[in-house]
Amino acid sequence: LKEVVIPTVSDDGRILTEKQAIDNYYKTGKYLGKFDTVDEATKYAEQLHNEQDRYYNGNRANFINRLLGGF
Repeated sequence: LKEVVIPTVSDDGRILTEKQAIDNYYKTGKYLGKFDTVDEATKYAEQLHNEQDRYYNGNRANFINRLLGGF
């Protein structure tokens, strides 16, 4: 695996700079996904961003329903 998608928001909600996010990854080992290519990592990061945007901007019920597979 070559590409790692890392969190850019800390556990306490602070927005991290790129350097802080990388440092946090090395310190904690936390990551959002590991991928073979930059394209795969970018696609996943964009998809995750869009899902989080929908969740935090009002459509939580739909988000949770999709997350649970319609159960």
